[in-house]
Amino acid sequence: GWAPSRAVRPDVYYVTTAILTVLACLATARYLSSGAGMLCEAVAENEIRLEYLGASPRKVAFIVIVVAAALSGLGGGLLAMSTGHVDPLMTNWTTSGGFVFVALLAGRGSTIAPVIGFFLLELVRNYALNFAPNAWQMILGAVMLTVILLLPEGLWSLVERRRKA
Repeated sequence: GWAPSRAVRPDVYYVTTAILTVLACLATARYLSSGAGMLCEAVAENEIRLEYLGASPRKVAFIVIVVAAALSGLGGGLLAMSTGHVDPLMTNWTTSGGFVFVALLAGRGSTIAPVIGFFLLELVRNYALNFAPNAWQMILGAVMLTVILLLPEGLWSLVERRRKA
């Protein structure tokens, strides 16, 4: 198979990943603000009403799944390039659990919210690992429960509240 050159410095991967993340966020935000993107919100709000208006919720869901798969594939490709290999252990349930944690922590409403949620997750994880190396998962669980109980719409809801005020 193909192996990435080890001559490329790690900072090149980081910059490439950052640029592609920004481009993906901008493209997603643009799509969600378009007419087709508004249908995504309509599916989340009331699927039956959307059908009565003549749009197909299944078609909207299919497009969203394809876009999500493409972005996931891009992320997987970047991971493979940075590590130099792909291992089945990389798809462990804790990895996908991290994505769910980021989604719950960040909330809906912005394409930048999951990026901020990821950095907050890493911040909490690093401090928890340093503070309590044997109980860091319990600390992450406590943070997740706190966010779910106090901010059911995620941390981005704080930004939305501030904008409305």
